[in-house]
Amino acid sequence: SAVEGLSAGFQVKGSITNVKLKDDVTTMVVGDPIFIQWTPGGGISSFKIYYNKDGAGWTIIPATSSGVGGDDAGSGVKEWQWNPVIDIISNNVLIKVEDAINTNVSGPSTAKTVKGKLSVYAPNATTSYFIGDTIPIQWTKTGSIGTLTIEYSAKGDFSDTQTIAASGVASGADSPTVNTYGVTWFAPNTVSEAYKVRIRNTHVVNNPP
Repeated sequence: SAVEGLSAGFQVKGSITNVKLKDDVTTMVVGDPIFIQWTPGGGISSFKIYYNKDGAGWTIIPATSSGVGGDDAGSGVKEWQWNPVIDIISNNVLIKVEDAINTNVSGPSTAKTVKGKLSVYAPNATTSYFIGDTIPIQWTKTGSIGTLTIEYSAKGDFSDTQTIAASGVASGADSPTVNTYGVTWFAPNTVSEAYKVRIRNTHVVNNPP
């Protein structure tokens, strides 16, 4: 008579590998768009995308909660644009792409950095000042970048850095709001056509370089 054996149940599934940012960049900027890329195998056609900040657990990017197909980036690679990157400033952010149908199939990226953005609004190159004039200092920012340090350079290359405010300046509201330094700054006694003001976050931990 016939003899047979029956295996235990098992799964055959696809794969998701090589999860990364387009062009192998390692930094995302709050408020800017970024392309996430991955290589699927096994006919997977719908994907969900998650982020994990500082090991706190996976959070789905809401725009992918119903699944996205991704665009063809060539050589079997798929890509999807995250726009805008949200305020998850850290130097330890992981991205995960998951099969929208089978949660057992996913691939993580290596750690990426998310940083905020600062732009000096004033002073600018269109205005000249006399020694002793009041010079406004204004900026726009994106992301929770913490407190600010304000410096200037008469040479413009900051080899001669001078401090206007060493620390503790509140970074203010996000763009498009223009934030203003609340302490009057007077034009220095050194004459130069190369002056520059630099505004940076005081505590780098709040906004990785």
